[in-house]
Amino acid sequence: MDTLSTSQQQQLCDEAASFAEMLFRSPGFCHAMGVSAAVSDAASDPNMTDADIQNECNTLSQFCQVALNYGTSSSTCDPSTCAVTVGQLTTCMNDTGTAFHAYAGSLPACGSLTRAVAASLGTGPSPASCAIVSQQCPGVDTGNGTSY
Repeated sequence: MDTLSTSQQQQLCDEAASFAEMLFRSPGFCHAMGVSAAVSDAASDPNMTDADIQNECNTLSQFCQVALNYGTSSSTCDPSTCAVTVGQLTTCMNDTGTAFHAYAGSLPACGSLTRAVAASLGTGPSPASCAIVSQQCPGVDTGNGTSY
């Protein structure tokens, strides 16, 4: 991608930001964020009760919805440091969307989230097609805190 013109680099960054925006606003995104945060906190805090885990899941899911009403985070993008092809980046983004939707659809409702259920849940999606992107493309951030 380091051979792209400045306008092509900007177009790529704009498309990456649009993809992130679409993912953020997709059904299930905020629920997945609430569940993931509650699961992570439960794993690090053995004193959290099932009720605490459920409450945190609900609270963070609702907070996410409110935050989205104020807009998504800005993204940074510098594809000049990116050593992957546009095709590799596109494949990673498409695979991330597909994997995320499958993951989000498999998550329990916050009211059903218990320590035992939390312990059985895997982490969010990390498609194999994104491994090379995350290694060789440190300057493209799609706005979700993950640089590609």
